[in-house]
Amino acid sequence: MSRPVEVARYPYRHQADMAAGFLEDAGIDAVVVGDDAGGMYPGILGPARIVVAEENAGRAREVLADLDEEADAEGDGR
Repeated sequence: MSRPVEVARYPYRHQADMAAGFLEDAGIDAVVVGDDAGGMYPGILGPARIVVAEENAGRAREVLADLDEEADAEGDGR
């Protein structure tokens, strides 16, 4: 079994969920980990983290970097 590795942090869970969706579209299994008290305290209890299998970490970071570049180009950075 592969070790889970954190590849990104987002201030809000919905941002992490969207990014994880892009990873899934790229064929990378991703899990969002974060405590927002069931949505009652978004961004207050800590960041939402994206975790992937260690062997997918490099590719996941590339996908997320491309996503960030596209958002910056459109003026929608995280």
